[in-house]
Amino acid sequence: MSIRSRIKEHAKIKSKLKPPFALLPPDKMRNCPWADQRLPELLWAVLLVGNLPRESALKCFKNIAGYINQLQDKEEYSDITVSSLAKWSDSVFEGFVKALICDSEIANILSAMLFYNDLPGKDKWGKYLCPYEEKHLVILMTAIARCLDHQGQEATDCRWARSLCRIAAGRLQMPQAILKSILAYPDTEEEICSVVRAMEISMPLEYNDWAKPFWQQNIDRTECFELPLKIDIKLPMYKINSNEIERVYKSILEHFHKTKTTCLIDAKHDEMFGAVLYSLSILRELLSIGMSTAVTGRIGLRTIVECFLTIAYLVKLNSSEKWSSFRVYGAGQAKLASLKIDDGSTSPSYILQSNLDAIANEDVWEEFLDIELGHWDKTNLRNMSEIAGCKDIYDKYYGWSSTYAHAHWGALRDSVFQTCGNPLHRLHRIPRETPRLLPDVIDDAVEMCNKIIDLLKNEYPGIDVSLGKIE
Repeated sequence: MSIRSRIKEHAKIKSKLKPPFALLPPDKMRNCPWADQRLPELLWAVLLVGNLPRESALKCFKNIAGYINQLQDKEEYSDITVSSLAKWSDSVFEGFVKALICDSEIANILSAMLFYNDLPGKDKWGKYLCPYEEKHLVILMTAIARCLDHQGQEATDCRWARSLCRIAAGRLQMPQAILKSILAYPDTEEEICSVVRAMEISMPLEYNDWAKPFWQQNIDRTECFELPLKIDIKLPMYKINSNEIERVYKSILEHFHKTKTTCLIDAKHDEMFGAVLYSLSILRELLSIGMSTAVTGRIGLRTIVECFLTIAYLVKLNSSEKWSSFRVYGAGQAKLASLKIDDGSTSPSYILQSNLDAIANEDVWEEFLDIELGHWDKTNLRNMSEIAGCKDIYDKYYGWSSTYAHAHWGALRDSVFQTCGNPLHRLHRIPRETPRLLPDVIDDAVEMCNKIIDLLKNEYPGIDVSLGKIE
């Protein structure tokens, strides 16, 4: 499980929740991500840990540390990044390569570095490696794929190698207990990994011109490809079909007429039953083929959730004035939409203006009907959910489903983009051939419909109906 800050550990600053690291002073922070900049600089180590048995790769790193430790001017050769190695004298670099390349397999693996035209010190490396061939691309891709995760074992091994060589050169001092744990790695892996990563990231990159051409050559010289599609299928909680919805819908209709006590305006009665029937209508639409796993499925779920939270809020307040305000607001919105059509050149195809006018004039002549331009109760749905005691429902369903309704980046990324399967492309995004199937919303929509029905049953007893759950 990844280590992450909890919501309560974020600081609320105006409208933002800022994680602990984002609170550090900008002048004290230096952004140098592992995958973006550090991985390319440790390419030779990445290739070894990505393609050799771990024990063999770590042995190579220890050999290098031993070689650096015996150099007379070892402090000058403390950094083993690709860019730094290119600056080493020919004789010292030759000793480095001889300590590193114990057999032909290692030479073959390291030859994958020659894929890069701009590799720092490419001529130096070329003297000791096999010529680059097409087969080396698989070696390169395998290694990069295994080392992209900055907290993964392979990436940590590479970062340990850099730290170890720094220690061997006498450029890194630390308490004796930590030093012993680092030298005993990987036997002390569990206790020292986070220290190793923190230690390596504190080391500056003396030369930082290689990372950009590294990734650019990867994208220029290799193709994108899709990752295999993985779908997690969950068993449904509810046994639901159009007949089941129709059964419940008809029962609600019958109960509406049984509980109707007047032909005058009864805002609470109309709105409660209307919210239930409206939600069931959306649920029926979600059962259409492909709808519940599509973008519109999330928007439908969001609407049902808003229905529930609004009705729960009104029930909690138990105010006839609030029920009336909600109704008047809706009529006012119909009037506003109709007036905008009057001011425009054409009516949008999805609107029948005569319907808008009928709704606007239904309860009162529209010339006496105010138009509320803000929220109908001068609040917001989050506050309403808190007052209604339903904040858990709001948190669970409303935020992420709203992303799809507003076409925010998260929704675009989730539905029409995917991660490129080519590890040399740094896990960038590519469009899907077709939008992906999203997790099914039916169970969540049914659960919310049942919650709205429960509110109705409490306010207007005498009906025992709900959408069936699988036992």
